[in-house]
Amino acid sequence: MAHRVTYRVVDRSDGCFDLIVLLGTRSVYARRGFKTLAEVEENVGTVRALMEACGAPVVRSDVPTDKTGLN
Repeated sequence: MAHRVTYRVVDRSDGCFDLIVLLGTRSVYARRGFKTLAEVEENVGTVRALMEACGAPVVRSDVPTDKTGLN
């Protein structure tokens, strides 16, 4: 059974954005320093396509995060 994939978009104080992806409950991947939300959404689309091909559902987390985005 495929694990759920959760992602968060973190709004940084310098005006950039970070994308934090949690695979299941164990692996965290981060892409940092996106200049626009459009760039973030493009990368989320790539993650979604890859994970859905593996049968893993992708959902956005609305959990508040600390400044690292990892809680």
